[in-house]
Amino acid sequence: MVCFKTASLLSGLAIVLALAACAISEKPVAPPRDTPTAYKAGVPVAGLPRPRAEWWRELGSAELDRLEEAALANNKDLQVAIARVAQAQAQARVADAARHPTLDAFGRRELRAPADGPGSAATRAEWRSQNTYQLGLRANYEIDLWGRSGYAAESALALARASVHQRETVALTLTADVAESYLELLSLNERIAINARSLQNRRNSLDAFTRRARRGDATALEIAQQRVAVATAESLAASLAQRRERAFNRLAVLTGVSPAELKLESTSLAGVAIPAVDPGLPSELLCRRPDVRRAEAQLAAAQFDVHALRANLLPSFSLAGEIGFGARHIVALTHPASLFMLAAGSFAHSLSDAGRRESQLEVARARQVELVHQYSATLLTALREVEDALATVQLTQEQRRALTEAVDASRASFEMQRKYFASGAVDYFQVLDAEQKMVASEDSSESARFDRLRAAIDLYKSLGGGTRAAGDSCSP
Repeated sequence: MVCFKTASLLSGLAIVLALAACAISEKPVAPPRDTPTAYKAGVPVAGLPRPRAEWWRELGSAELDRLEEAALANNKDLQVAIARVAQAQAQARVADAARHPTLDAFGRRELRAPADGPGSAATRAEWRSQNTYQLGLRANYEIDLWGRSGYAAESALALARASVHQRETVALTLTADVAESYLELLSLNERIAINARSLQNRRNSLDAFTRRARRGDATALEIAQQRVAVATAESLAASLAQRRERAFNRLAVLTGVSPAELKLESTSLAGVAIPAVDPGLPSELLCRRPDVRRAEAQLAAAQFDVHALRANLLPSFSLAGEIGFGARHIVALTHPASLFMLAAGSFAHSLSDAGRRESQLEVARARQVELVHQYSATLLTALREVEDALATVQLTQEQRRALTEAVDASRASFEMQRKYFASGAVDYFQVLDAEQKMVASEDSSESARFDRLRAAIDLYKSLGGGTRAAGDSCSP
């Protein structure tokens, strides 16, 4: 009868607690995943390739491929991100271990006096001490009745996924920076060569005017103008050389070596292809962009934190047990009569903690709301970056085409002015002006070619560098 009443009491308590858990349950917050049906920049052209993971190979440079592989293997920032992934995964295993029982081995020696407990010795003659030795196993298990440990483990697992996506973001940024620095270096080499030819021509002109001045055929004004032209070209040469050195040093650090150790073979952009790529649909960014995936994983972790802290408001139940051998003397531990067992169950619930747990839950809910908005902002940023990259690709392509025509026209004008000067139809200043315009158009054209390549790199980067991996569960 007593057992029946006890079982009824426990059943009623379980029902009340279950109802209490349902009373404070809450629905998870769904992240906003609305995306436009197409990009503003235009509809993709059929037949263009989709971006792949090793997108830099589309540029067709074997040396760039080698630099990218070196960067992925040696870059320190990427190695830091990889180490953080390992930390997050270990933390996930720590959180998951809390869901399972613990088993410990123990050995204990107790000295009790008086032997029969406090107050049992009326006189000093009755004071006796007693040794007890115990050796055995102890098991503890907290019953995850409300799912608190499970939610904590899921939160840690989501944070581990977020760290993986952060590593992917670092790798994507790294490969884009390596490609941009390498192409900028090659572009500066060609711009320096163009300026060097112009500088040499201006020095030759200065020498010619100096010789003519000695004969009385040139004025001091003409010589001064030539010196200004030479100084301007020398200043531009120093500026371009400084930019090249910085690009070289930056490329060395990105690949994980010192500038003294980096060796390059290519000197121009002649062998670099300008790739065309299909950006796909805006909804595909949900799976392609690692920063969007990271924001989504962080939001999932925050939702699990809310559930775990909500479950923390409810009572906890735990079981404990011991089994082993105990005796007054060590030699008697192996005797069958020294075997002992202990089983215990406990129930704990905080009646008052000055609102600490409720405040922790409110913090987690506010953090969840923050990450919802952060996810939305990350997605909008991704869409903006793709739109910017698509527009830049189109505009730099048009700029490159126009500057190519300008180069051809300026070269033809320069050749005509040289012929006119040889026949005496024009003075040398008109030839010099035509040459300066030709050099300026060649420099602008070379700079535009680099801008076009950089726009392609930005497009690959904004698209996430490639499609999602096979077996990925992400779906737009």
